[in-house]
Amino acid sequence: MDRWFDRADALAASGADGAWVLAWFRPNQGTTSAEVYKYAFWNPVPDRDALLSKLAKRIAGSEEAGLHLRRAWGRVSDAIPWSPELPPYFLGPYYLGPSHPIFADPDGGIPACFQAKSEFANHFLTEARGDPEVFGRYYRNMERALLEAVKELDAAAIDVPHRCRAVFEAEDLPTRWFYHTARTHANFYESCMLRNALVRTSNADSKTPQETAEAQKRLERWRAVLEDERENTQAAISTVEKDSRLDVHTTRDGAALEQAADLMHKKLVLLDHELQVFLPSLAEKLVLEK
Repeated sequence: MDRWFDRADALAASGADGAWVLAWFRPNQGTTSAEVYKYAFWNPVPDRDALLSKLAKRIAGSEEAGLHLRRAWGRVSDAIPWSPELPPYFLGPYYLGPSHPIFADPDGGIPACFQAKSEFANHFLTEARGDPEVFGRYYRNMERALLEAVKELDAAAIDVPHRCRAVFEAEDLPTRWFYHTARTHANFYESCMLRNALVRTSNADSKTPQETAEAQKRLERWRAVLEDERENTQAAISTVEKDSRLDVHTTRDGAALEQAADLMHKKLVLLDHELQVFLPSLAEKLVLEK
């Protein structure tokens, strides 16, 4: 929210009479980020921290819950600079969130539900964009910052009165979805990097003892990454089921896709296959411990 206010303040200070905001997130007009624009465009412009603290208290319904919500907004703003790119809007985990699969097996078939196209393009990535090591590290940092935001929301929820529960969850659920999205992003990029390294090793005519030891470490790390993504996906299902705004299926551009919860259940089936069948088969090919 801090960044939204700063953006609005910069637009207002530019001398423009107004700003036309086309938001894919609907209804944008009812969101807190849209509300702060109104304050920035009228003089006297309020102090940002005082305004956001007051707004957080109004939404959360109590002083204590408001403090935690205000801190959560700050943590989200801290996470944004870690995003390594502005990706194509309709493609990859940024668009699909934790519905996006990992695709560990490079020769595995892609289920039909993950091949759906809209009028814009395919929606799923099978390979990392950019430098996987750099992108993955940045998304992992983003994930950590957003986890701190989720912790603040957990602390806030204790003191949110029933009458404010709906408006508080309108802040809480998208933040949790954003956290799960960053976690999927980090796992996807790390998985791509580990997969490509292990496949290269498995296709080599021979391996040194050092290469074998390194492959064992990578395989163990890859298993941990896929298990983490399984846990992340399971946790995200209840979030999207509570807030239809988070499901791209409900938008015109995402109508070709199945509902997010259905995609995530199918993603879990795919992850189980990758963990229980593909990774052991790769370990056998590499002559490693399964």
